[in-house]
Order: sequence, then C-alpha cells, then structure tokens
Amino acid sequence: AARRIKAESVLQTFGLLEQEGMAARDLSYGQQKLLTVACCVALEASLLLLDEPVAGVNPSMTQQMLELLLRLSREDGKTILLIEHNMDAVMTISDRVIALDEGRIIADGKPEEVKANAALVDAYLT
Repeated sequence: AARRIKAESVLQTFGLLEQEGMAARDLSYGQQKLLTVACCVALEASLLLLDEPVAGVNPSMTQQMLELLLRLSREDGKTILLIEHNMDAVMTISDRVIALDEGRIIADGKPEEVKANAALVDAYLT
C-alpha cells in the first residue's frame, strides 16, 4: 500500500496520474521521457544522469520537464547531470555548463558566462 501511494504521488508530480495503468509504449514520446525521470525519483536517486531529456518533445512538454528538473534540483536537492543540445534548455536550468565540441571542452562556467563564449556561439548558436 505504501509503494502504491508513493507511485501515485510521483505520477501526480509528473502529470502522469491520468495515464496510470497504461503501458509505457502507449504514452506520447514526451510522457515516456517524463516517466523515465519519474522512475528515478521514485527510486529516490540523488543523482540523475539524463541524456537529452527534452530532445524531440514539443515546447509545452519541454517547459514541463524543465520546471520539474528545476524543482528536483532546487527543492529536492537532486544533482542533475544532463547532456542536451537544446541550448535554451541548458541555459535555463543549469548552475554550471561545460560545452564540448568534438570531444574538447570549449567553455566551462556559469550559463551567462558560457553563453557569451565565442567558441560556444560558433559551435552551437550560429
């Protein structure tokens, strides 16, 4: 009973409670990505390693995911390491950004510092 209550709470937090009982394959792509993060949260992971959590999802779902990740980081104390090509998303939720180009670090610092880095602009923002 306690596990069910926890699962429902996590599903509610991630906006997936209405899909309870559905097979993951029947969820939208964005909902599948939310479910993946929800599973990590349900397992009480303190570190989340995310590979392109907002790639290929619509802007509304992207916003929902970013808000959840910010909350997990700032309110729940989760450490989040993500790989993401959506630079707006990266700059929105990151405390520190390390940008790579062909395996080399081209920028490292706070989002506002990295965003102004000429090498990053050349590699990703032009």
